[in-house]
Amino acid sequence: MVPTARNGKGELTAQLEPESDFGITITKPGYFPLTDESITTKGFAGDTVKREYKLVPIPYQLPVHVDIVYYDLDKFMIRKDAMPALDKLADLMQKYSFLDLLVASHTDSRASDEYNIVLSNNRAKAVTEYLGAKGIDSDRVRLEWFGESQLVNDCGNGKPCAEDNHQLNRRSELVLEAFPDPTKEYDIPQELKDMDFCEPEDIFEKIQEEINDIPTIYFDFDKSMLRSVHKSELERTAIMLKRMPNLMLYIEGHTDQRGDEATTRSCPSAERRR
Repeated sequence: MVPTARNGKGELTAQLEPESDFGITITKPGYFPLTDESITTKGFAGDTVKREYKLVPIPYQLPVHVDIVYYDLDKFMIRKDAMPALDKLADLMQKYSFLDLLVASHTDSRASDEYNIVLSNNRAKAVTEYLGAKGIDSDRVRLEWFGESQLVNDCGNGKPCAEDNHQLNRRSELVLEAFPDPTKEYDIPQELKDMDFCEPEDIFEKIQEEINDIPTIYFDFDKSMLRSVHKSELERTAIMLKRMPNLMLYIEGHTDQRGDEATTRSCPSAERRR
């Protein structure tokens, strides 16, 4: 091992033997370690070998994908319509070892607070069990449960609400996070070794390109009200926006060709942009 020291400019220096090969590893808490095994003085005619490095911060708990699965009233069984979303998460977690899942489960306002806490807990556990059957270790799934304390609409106790609005509250929010443990020092994952990323959020872009799940919202003829079927899409987008403050929502509005120009404007579709 070659001893090193810092000069007055803060640069790391060392006396290198001629006609030899060297390596260096640089570590700093909160950053990916950097290793360079290409340093050599073989055939070098100068007096100083210089290298400049840039450490990349570890993007702890970086959300890269969000989805929502829904439940029947008073149930915690995984429904058939939830399986494709969970299967997609299992595939991504198997492909990328640095991704873990946060599951935040909820209920609607019906039944007591105590009952709904237990029910939301069971819903979170049901997601873990489903992913476990797909080969995902439970240590990679972090559970939270909130009962009826975080309703997404004004369907609180005793308030009349349509069933599709109650349905929006019977949910598990699924947040796929990169580098989930802020106390851990991560190496650059093997899956990202060949990726030239300057900013940590480039990892988000890479996963999004693979998933390609930006929602498009459609409207009935001559209407601007949201269809019930699209409300869950916007709920999913809202979760991502809350968890990534640097993410902005770009909205384009379109109509068909019927009607005059004064009335055919701005029925929006959504696209996320950083």
